[in-house]
Amino acid sequence: MTLSRALKAGVLLLFSASLFGCAPKGVDVPERFQDLPRCSLVKIKIEDLAASGAPGCDLEGSEVIAPDGLVLGIGPVGDVTELSFSSSDNSAERTFMIVNWGVPGVAVSATHEESQIWASTPEAEKLQKRQLML
Repeated sequence: MTLSRALKAGVLLLFSASLFGCAPKGVDVPERFQDLPRCSLVKIKIEDLAASGAPGCDLEGSEVIAPDGLVLGIGPVGDVTELSFSSSDNSAERTFMIVNWGVPGVAVSATHEESQIWASTPEAEKLQKRQLML
């Protein structure tokens, strides 16, 4: 094999490795989110997410309120926001993940001693569980 052919083979191998080594991260957002109108800004108690159901609009800019008063802002559709909080003695760290799933609404998960998920619809909960597995 000539140097030129060896170099081409090496470049091709490197290109292939970079293509197949980059698995996409994240869970696909359900279609039709582009058609959602903007919601009026609202504050939703985390325990009321399931009762609120699919919003029929984009909740970006609204807020979810945790039982302890922690406010979680809802980002653009598809954004995954993770926030970690520690107590003053650093013994109890909590991590929250909030995702605006678009058409099925919003889901919030909290990890402390055990995981918990709140979601506006069963579909949003299913998507959140898939996102947590990544």
